[in-house]
Amino acid sequence: MQMNKNGIRVVNNNKDREKLQQELRKLNYKEYAEFIGYENGIEVTIIVPNHKALVQAMLQDGFVLQRFSRGEIA
Repeated sequence: MQMNKNGIRVVNNNKDREKLQQELRKLNYKEYAEFIGYENGIEVTIIVPNHKALVQAMLQDGFVLQRFSRGEIA
């Protein structure tokens, strides 16, 4: 995997492109994880697609997992 001078991933062959597309296909847009946290003293609720990497990143950032939900976001 190559990065450009700004640290952005450069897709330079079909293997990298296919791998990136497979990762995107794994996202399930019918299941969501709801997090709660505080930013500048304000309570915020954040809803993200239920993907293991996204959920773990949110937990590491200090957000608290409230629940998992299914369905569409209006």
